[in-house]
Amino acid sequence: MFNFPARAYNDVMAMIRRSRPLPGVNSRIKETQAGVLISPTLRPTNWDHPWTIHPRWVEDGSGTGNWSVTFTPGFVNGADAVLGSDDVPLTAATPPVLKVTNFRDATGVGCTYPALFKKLGAREPEAAAQTPDSLDGTLQANVELFPQQYGTRRLAAADFLLHVDHTGTYTDTTYAAPDTGNLVIHSTSFTSAMDRYPYRLSTVSEFTAPQYPTMLERLLGTADEPNYDELKLATLWLLSPPDEPDDSSPGPTWIPYTQHCVFWNLGYANVNELNTTNLNSITIHTGLAFGLLDSIGNSILSTINDANLDVVNALNETSMQGHFWTV
Repeated sequence: MFNFPARAYNDVMAMIRRSRPLPGVNSRIKETQAGVLISPTLRPTNWDHPWTIHPRWVEDGSGTGNWSVTFTPGFVNGADAVLGSDDVPLTAATPPVLKVTNFRDATGVGCTYPALFKKLGAREPEAAAQTPDSLDGTLQANVELFPQQYGTRRLAAADFLLHVDHTGTYTDTTYAAPDTGNLVIHSTSFTSAMDRYPYRLSTVSEFTAPQYPTMLERLLGTADEPNYDELKLATLWLLSPPDEPDDSSPGPTWIPYTQHCVFWNLGYANVNELNTTNLNSITIHTGLAFGLLDSIGNSILSTINDANLDVVNALNETSMQGHFWTV
């Protein structure tokens, strides 16, 4: 009886594996008569990444309808994001639907849009009205003999954003007697958060990023930091049929296009910079003239102390601003 040891079998199989290429990560092999072809495994172009919006026209049963979107679930710090007034998470068994009711006219005054829609026949955005810039009030402008209108299609758009609540700050102003060494005291106070669900998706006609205080506003004591952060996730573009009337709303015959700004799950954290600098005002205590000279001197020093305190508060700002990043 012929005995074939297991060790000999394993050695033969190892030799075969060493002589033949094996597919690795994001790669594939194909054996041919001429040899072995190695090619990459490309990710499909229609990859359904987190935060992907899926628009569709939804009929309401009365002959009318509206544009709505659903989202491919995305996570922030590993937590769900919610949609709608009922705080339905994106990972719900029945995906929540966001109705889009506010659109901006991307072919309107002062608007812009991607160059792709110019090739598809979108109209050129209207120019903003010019104001007279001469002393006699005459209007001076360069008018083209053959202005470009591109096409006759209208273009509507809506933005989708991620909203996060956090504690905000503002500059609190108090007044003191001049003889104490201060007159106007600026200090940082906190605005409580709205205590809504941490991560919420919503839609607006056009996204505007939250405006945080500038250095000048902190110096002037007018700083008012918002108690929320927002991040633009995507834009829905709707291209109308040719020669669509100006007063018509986006309907089922309009063609949807999606533009995404975020393609992966997100992380989020606050800066939480706290200014703990306790600046002592410059005052004088001589007791001369029964303290009258002290009051006069401290009144003079109050403007210097106030200015010094404003500079310190501006340079050592207290901020609760948050930041997003992809993970």
